[in-house]
Amino acid sequence: MTTPSPNGQRSFAERFESVDDSVPLSLEEAKAILADAGVDPAAGMKRLLAEMDNIDAAARQQRFAKAEVARQRELSRLEKGFEGLGRAELLQQLDIFRTNHPELRANFRSFQGSSDDELRSLLAELEELIRRDGEK
Repeated sequence: MTTPSPNGQRSFAERFESVDDSVPLSLEEAKAILADAGVDPAAGMKRLLAEMDNIDAAARQQRFAKAEVARQRELSRLEKGFEGLGRAELLQQLDIFRTNHPELRANFRSFQGSSDDELRSLLAELEELIRRDGEK
C-alpha cells in the first residue's frame, strides 16, 4: 500500500487502493463486472503492450537517426583527406591499410564494384579506426 502524501491530499493511487481494499471482489466477480461494462482486459492489455512497443520503437529510431547524423557528419569530415584521390589511388590506399594492419584483413572484400564515394567512405572509417586504436 502507498504511504499518504505529506500535504494531506490523497493521490489517485491512494484513493484507488482504499477503494480496492474496501470492496473485496473475487477474480470471477471482477471479470463479470468488466464484461458487463464491455471491457475486455486481455484486449486492453494487448493494445497497451502494442502501444508501448510502438513508443519504444520510435524512441530507438530517434536515437539511431541522431547517431546516424553524427556519424555522417564525422565521415564527411574524414573523407576530405581522400577527396583528391582517383580510383587507382583509393584502391592502393586500401591495399596499404590491408598490408599494415593485418587485423583488418577480414573486413576486406573485392572493391572493384564499389563507387569512388564508397571507397572514400571506407578509407575514412578505416583511418578513424586505426587512429582510435593508436590512442589506446
